[in-house]
Amino acid sequence: MMKSNTYWRKVFGIEFFKVEYYAKWFLYNMFGVKLPKLHDQHDYWKHRGEVYMDEITSSGYLEREGFFQDLIVYEMKDVDFQSSFEAGCGFGWNIRRIKEEFPGKKVAGLDFSFTQLKNSARYMEGFDIPVINGDNCLMPFKNGSFDIGFSLGVFIIYILKR
Repeated sequence: MMKSNTYWRKVFGIEFFKVEYYAKWFLYNMFGVKLPKLHDQHDYWKHRGEVYMDEITSSGYLEREGFFQDLIVYEMKDVDFQSSFEAGCGFGWNIRRIKEEFPGKKVAGLDFSFTQLKNSARYMEGFDIPVINGDNCLMPFKNGSFDIGFSLGVFIIYILKR
């Protein structure tokens, strides 16, 4: 299990994970150096999910990083919809905000991490927001199940050089 303070360490005021990412990116792009990667996101989130929600909620991150939530809420206010879901909902930070902003609408979430979904029960206690275990690339919904589908911050892009 990862220690709670490991992920949020800072170097010159910048979160260490960001410094580490850009250092690896630089080494790869400049010299072709391939450092160990996370080959199994399921295994990573099984362990990372054990502390992720508590780290996020206690770090001040939620108060600092609502920018993308504000954008999607702003856009959704101009759309006539009855239902929405988030692909990659994690512990439910975004879908809880959507439910708070649109209390009469159906809101749901999808994530592959059982650990994150378990945390969502605690984070969204008292909210009527179902969460489903599944893969964003093979969504277990029929076409037309939701009016709006969105994802904030979950997709990781891999660019392969030949």
